[in-house]
Amino acid sequence: GKSYLPIYMVIDFLSWLPGLCSSALWFSKGSAPAWLQGLCVLRVLKPERYLGAFASMISILAEHGAILKATALVSFLLWLLVSSMLYFTERNNPDEELQEVYASVPRALWAEIINLHGEWPWCDYTWQGKAIGTFLNFMSIGICMVPVVVFSDAFMSKVEEVHPAKPVAPAVPAVPALEDGAP
Repeated sequence: GKSYLPIYMVIDFLSWLPGLCSSALWFSKGSAPAWLQGLCVLRVLKPERYLGAFASMISILAEHGAILKATALVSFLLWLLVSSMLYFTERNNPDEELQEVYASVPRALWAEIINLHGEWPWCDYTWQGKAIGTFLNFMSIGICMVPVVVFSDAFMSKVEEVHPAKPVAPAVPAVPALEDGAP
């Protein structure tokens, strides 16, 4: 039979209720629990019925899952490799801060997850560490671009399916062909 509580009604209810509760607690106590404030993020689900962005992302993930999984695996292996290499090159670094950061492989993993995303908070690496970091930069740029290209291309394909491109007339009129004997 027909449901008396459609999913959109539930999403609407869940999208404003945490904000209302958080505001009520804020005005009564001067603060609200962090988890309740976090639930206010549920409002992002409200426009889904009009936009279909999450549905599009899920279909793109399903359609291009193989290349995205391969990219994730390469990223993971690169992270492990570079972290281990930098552990060996930087654990005896003259800079005490880098010695602490690369004192063990788990600490090196933490440092390299930051570096893998493009932020380099430490700069006094040994020459071997700088060479490994340069390699990591070039590899991570290429790796990060794979999901960007996959999602942008797939979104453009979905937009073109909904709104097919109209042929564009040339902006400049064509030059008439010269007849025989004309200057």
